Amino acid sequence: MAQSAFLVRRYNVKTLPCYLAFQGGKLVTCKPMGGKAVQLTRADDSPHALLFEPDFASQIKTEKIMRKLGWRWDLCMSSKAAMSRSKMLADSGKHLGPARQDEYIHRAIFINSEVDKNEVRTVQNFLKRQGGGGDSAKKIVFVSMLKMGAVRLAGLPLDLSKPSPDGKPIACPRTGVVVGATSEHLIDDLCDIAVIKDIRRGTLNAVSKKCAEAAQLVKDLEVNSRSGADPGAPKEEVDGRHMGHTKSDLLREFAEAKNAAGRGQYLPDGYQFGLQLTTKGANFRGQDLGVKIKKNRRRR
Repeated sequence: MAQSAFLVRRYNVKTLPCYLAFQGGKLVTCKPMGGKAVQLTRADDSPHALLFEPDFASQIKTEKIMRKLGWRWDLCMSSKAAMSRSKMLADSGKHLGPARQDEYIHRAIFINSEVDKNEVRTVQNFLKRQGGGGDSAKKIVFVSMLKMGAVRLAGLPLDLSKPSPDGKPIACPRTGVVVGATSEHLIDDLCDIAVIKDIRRGTLNAVSKKCAEAAQLVKDLEVNSRSGADPGAPKEEVDGRHMGHTKSDLLREFAEAKNAAGRGQYLPDGYQFGLQLTTKGANFRGQDLGVKIKKNRRRR
């Protein structure tokens, strides 16, 4: 099409780039490139949280800061309520399919450290199944919330990547994250990180960052798995972070066109490509543009 205007005129091509697939001289399909639907998310979206907090005073304080920072959360006071909330959330997005599952699972689980560890273990096993199990469940971050004073505060600045000087657990005064948390602080090692209350802006920012790192870890594991099946596949084609069609997409669609030709499914003679714009889901002043407007004619 770049060298000759014949195909452009013959098939009334209005959108470039596009491709035409022929079999035996007959046109099988004609599609634009770059129009593949992709899911877009905001980088600063906070994870959906589950607050397992039986203490009323702590509930009020934590929910207040979550509300202020635009977090989405569900509150529970028992393991039964936690599982019920998680199931309701998963069911509300089930119709959207597995591709959007991450939007309908609790990704950050805040748990009062005084909750019985057996209850915590029950909730953890249930939530990991909700998250897909195996490596997929590693995107869920469990946070143990300790009482103020359970761990001494450090002075600033504090490098969280290094252990405390005396080897004892120490808490960051800005985020409340405990460095060198013990098994007891992590509720028998059932949680990923421990923080001290009251929960503050820095705490939520640190947990959000931890959730993003966990999600990226799961994505990297998926990429390695897919790349292992096809060593020649470019990384951008297997990690889901690309816009529009890739080489693999194009080859797959030509294979589908070949199968359609084998079934005798060709486009009609004199086919005109034109502008193929979808109106599905488009609405103008209350009228669905994908639905034919019915005219009411008055009889005289």
